[in-house]
Amino acid sequence: MEKKQLEFWIGPMGSLVPFAVFLIGTIYICIKGAPTETGMALFALMGLMIGAFFAKNRWDYSEEIFVGMADPIAVVPVLCWLIAGFFGAILKSSGLVNGLVWAASQVHLTGGAFCVVSFIVCAIYASATGTSMGTIIPCMAVIYPAGVIIGANPAVLAGAIVSGGCFGDNLAPISDTTITSAKINNAAIGDVVRSRLKYALVTAAIACVLFLIFGGGEMQSQAESARIMAEFATPKTLPMILPAVLVIFLAMRGHHLVESIAWGSLFAIVEALALGLLKFSDLLFVADGAPQGILVNGVSGMFGLCILAVLLAPMAHLFDCSGLLAQLREKLIERLITTRKKAEVSILLIMGLFDAMINFSTVAMLAAGPTLIKEIGKKFDISGVRLANLMDCSACTVSYLLPYMVPLVAVMTVSGEVAAQYPGLVPQVTANQAMFTAFYPIVMIATVLFAALTGWGSKDGEKTKS
Repeated sequence: MEKKQLEFWIGPMGSLVPFAVFLIGTIYICIKGAPTETGMALFALMGLMIGAFFAKNRWDYSEEIFVGMADPIAVVPVLCWLIAGFFGAILKSSGLVNGLVWAASQVHLTGGAFCVVSFIVCAIYASATGTSMGTIIPCMAVIYPAGVIIGANPAVLAGAIVSGGCFGDNLAPISDTTITSAKINNAAIGDVVRSRLKYALVTAAIACVLFLIFGGGEMQSQAESARIMAEFATPKTLPMILPAVLVIFLAMRGHHLVESIAWGSLFAIVEALALGLLKFSDLLFVADGAPQGILVNGVSGMFGLCILAVLLAPMAHLFDCSGLLAQLREKLIERLITTRKKAEVSILLIMGLFDAMINFSTVAMLAAGPTLIKEIGKKFDISGVRLANLMDCSACTVSYLLPYMVPLVAVMTVSGEVAAQYPGLVPQVTANQAMFTAFYPIVMIATVLFAALTGWGSKDGEKTKS
């Protein structure tokens, strides 16, 4: 279907109205400590409806919403979340995080060293499941209280957990941001992950040094620490890391995401049943006239995100229909961006700005990628792999460093629940505290800016450039 040119009563800026309503509503519920996908979806829906009153032709405006929803790239994150929910539910319910905690506990580390190990554990878990939120929430509930009690700085430990989730979001081949940035730029996921590994590992190494330096706290109770470790840590579930390794291996070898997770899920189910970690009836059963179980909960738990993505995708399309992006392209690409170095720095700034405004990395990529970033890349002959890396590394900084972003609000919420569970032993961490101790995304800003300014990795993907 041919794209229509939409006119708004206040000019092209009228296409920002839906986003403005969504952003104001999202910030409000985040400040109130209730950043649910349902609430965010409500404000996204309200934004689309309110935007109709600013359009000169409300019929065309409404039709373009459906066109935006039907964008093939826009539905990519929906499938990613559903299959990640399926696979992640198996790993979570089988107790993988408890096995990783046990492995960390065997080296008997405290303070800053525990923060380093916590970051590594969360990075492994996030890389396995492909979801940062699916990492931050369970790891805050399990790792955070144990670490604080044995002497880790609460804010730094929370930052280490957020950083681990960010690492997986940044690098995992099954992450929605990894897949979306690759699809937008026609790059192979395996090529993107392999080339991005150097940025992620350098950033992680520097972050680990910072966690080690600043992560020390005060040990409060050795007996309480031992009790918490006994409650959460077990070696029996550690083998569940193998299905995750299989998925990552297959994806990096060029197998399709769906095939990779299909094999990983099959392996995970067989292994969990064989080890006695799960029963078949735990996976799927019917009760009260409805299907229930781990698999049902894993998929249904992603429905809120999927609906939110479907509602946000047309907002990005409206930018283009209004001519707003065309004006940005003309001013940026034709007048301001005159060298490749400026082009790459501009990509970082554009992606960061869109992510800060939208509060949803995947949709921010959909808004900025096809109509701005790809055009910049085309003008300066930047490969799709390089563009995907610049986009993703920028998105995986802002999303974890602003206090109204969902990951930091989740930290505040879960740490508050843990503090109530262990009164006097474990404090609540605020979003404002965690944003200064999430060292991985903080360092990634410097890493990717260094890459853009020096040309480090600029040849990535040139042999496979489409």
